[in-house]
Amino acid sequence: MLAVLTEQLRRYEVNEHELNAFLISYLLSLGAVEAAEVIERAYAARRVDEEIVGNWDTVRRDLGVTGLGLVPEEQARRRPSFGLWGASPEPQHGRSQARQQRRQNRKRQRQNRKRNRR
Repeated sequence: MLAVLTEQLRRYEVNEHELNAFLISYLLSLGAVEAAEVIERAYAARRVDEEIVGNWDTVRRDLGVTGLGLVPEEQARRRPSFGLWGASPEPQHGRSQARQQRRQNRKRQRQNRKRNRR
Protein backbone atom coordinates (compact mmCIF):
# COMPACT_ATOMS: atom_id res chain seq x y z
CA MET A 1 0.00 0.00 0.00
CA LEU A 2 2.82 2.38 0.90
CA ALA A 3 4.49 1.85 -2.48
CA VAL A 4 1.23 2.45 -4.35
CA LEU A 5 0.52 5.70 -2.49
CA THR A 6 4.08 6.94 -2.94
CA GLU A 7 4.06 6.09 -6.64
CA GLN A 8 0.80 7.98 -7.14
CA LEU A 9 2.23 10.99 -5.29
CA ARG A 10 5.26 10.93 -7.62
CA ARG A 11 2.78 12.17 -10.23
CA TYR A 12 2.16 15.32 -8.14
CA GLU A 13 2.59 17.59 -11.15
CA VAL A 14 -0.42 16.10 -12.95
CA ASN A 15 -2.49 15.21 -9.86
CA GLU A 16 -5.01 17.65 -8.46
CA HIS A 17 -3.82 19.56 -5.40
CA GLU A 18 -6.50 17.89 -3.30
CA LEU A 19 -5.48 14.38 -4.37
CA ASN A 20 -1.88 15.10 -3.43
CA ALA A 21 -3.01 16.34 -0.01
CA PHE A 22 -5.04 13.20 0.67
CA LEU A 23 -2.19 10.97 -0.51
CA ILE A 24 0.11 12.78 1.92
CA SER A 25 -2.46 12.39 4.68
CA TYR A 26 -2.59 8.62 4.11
CA LEU A 27 1.21 8.42 4.00
CA LEU A 28 1.37 10.31 7.29
CA SER A 29 -1.06 7.89 8.88
CA LEU A 30 1.26 5.06 7.80
CA GLY A 31 4.32 6.87 9.18
CA ALA A 32 5.93 6.77 5.72
CA VAL A 33 9.26 8.42 6.46
CA GLU A 34 10.65 6.92 3.24
CA ALA A 35 8.16 9.03 1.25
CA ALA A 36 9.37 12.31 2.78
CA GLU A 37 11.40 13.32 -0.28
CA VAL A 38 8.45 12.91 -2.66
CA ILE A 39 6.19 14.74 -0.22
CA GLU A 40 8.64 17.63 0.04
CA ARG A 41 8.96 17.84 -3.74
CA ALA A 42 5.17 18.12 -4.04
CA TYR A 43 5.19 20.97 -1.51
CA ALA A 44 8.10 22.68 -3.26
CA ALA A 45 6.14 22.59 -6.52
CA ARG A 46 3.13 24.08 -4.67
CA ARG A 47 0.97 21.13 -5.69
CA VAL A 48 -0.58 20.37 -2.26
CA ASP A 49 -3.83 21.71 -0.83
CA GLU A 50 -2.52 22.81 2.55
CA GLU A 51 -6.03 23.35 3.87
CA ILE A 52 -6.47 19.58 3.85
CA VAL A 53 -3.16 18.33 5.20
CA GLY A 54 -1.32 21.37 6.60
CA ASN A 55 1.93 23.03 5.60
CA TRP A 56 5.28 21.33 4.96
CA ASP A 57 6.63 22.28 8.37
CA THR A 58 3.78 20.46 10.11
CA VAL A 59 4.06 17.40 7.86
CA ARG A 60 7.85 17.32 8.27
CA ARG A 61 7.55 17.38 12.07
CA ASP A 62 4.87 14.67 12.02
CA LEU A 63 7.20 12.45 9.99
CA GLY A 64 10.17 13.33 12.18
CA VAL A 65 12.41 14.41 9.27
CA THR A 66 14.45 17.53 8.60
CA GLY A 67 13.78 17.70 4.86
CA LEU A 68 16.06 18.52 1.96
CA GLY A 69 15.54 22.26 2.03
CA LEU A 70 13.54 22.28 -1.21
CA VAL A 71 10.66 24.25 0.31
CA PRO A 72 11.52 27.88 1.16
CA GLU A 73 11.18 28.61 4.89
CA GLU A 74 8.37 31.17 4.43
CA GLN A 75 6.39 28.70 2.32
CA ALA A 76 7.05 25.83 4.73
CA ARG A 77 5.57 27.72 7.68
CA ARG A 78 2.85 29.60 5.82
CA ARG A 79 -0.65 29.16 7.08
CA PRO A 80 -3.25 28.48 4.40
CA SER A 81 -5.41 31.48 3.61
CA PHE A 82 -9.14 31.03 3.40
CA GLY A 83 -11.50 33.24 1.45
CA LEU A 84 -10.99 36.85 0.41
CA TRP A 85 -10.40 38.25 3.88
CA GLY A 86 -8.20 35.53 5.28
CA ALA A 87 -11.01 34.15 7.41
CA SER A 88 -12.11 30.57 7.34
CA PRO A 89 -15.21 29.99 5.20
CA GLU A 90 -18.13 27.94 6.40
CA PRO A 91 -16.94 24.34 6.60
CA GLN A 92 -17.95 22.17 3.70
CA HIS A 93 -19.86 19.02 4.50
CA GLY A 94 -17.58 16.61 6.35
CA ARG A 95 -14.49 18.80 6.14
CA SER A 96 -14.38 19.87 9.77
CA GLN A 97 -14.82 16.26 10.88
CA ALA A 98 -12.01 15.15 8.57
CA ARG A 99 -9.74 17.89 9.91
CA GLN A 100 -10.52 16.87 13.50
CA GLN A 101 -9.84 13.22 12.64
CA ARG A 102 -6.46 14.12 11.10
CA ARG A 103 -5.49 16.07 14.22
CA GLN A 104 -6.45 13.15 16.42
CA ASN A 105 -4.45 10.77 14.21
CA ARG A 106 -1.38 13.02 14.37
CA LYS A 107 -1.70 13.24 18.15
CA ARG A 108 -1.90 9.44 18.40
CA GLN A 109 1.13 9.09 16.13
CA ARG A 110 3.17 11.44 18.33
CA GLN A 111 2.11 9.53 21.45
CA ASN A 112 3.05 6.22 19.82
CA ARG A 113 6.47 7.56 18.81
CA LYS A 114 7.08 8.71 22.39
CA ARG A 115 6.11 5.28 23.73
CA ASN A 116 8.37 3.54 21.20
CA ARG A 117 11.36 5.65 22.24
CA ARG A 118 11.15 4.42 25.83
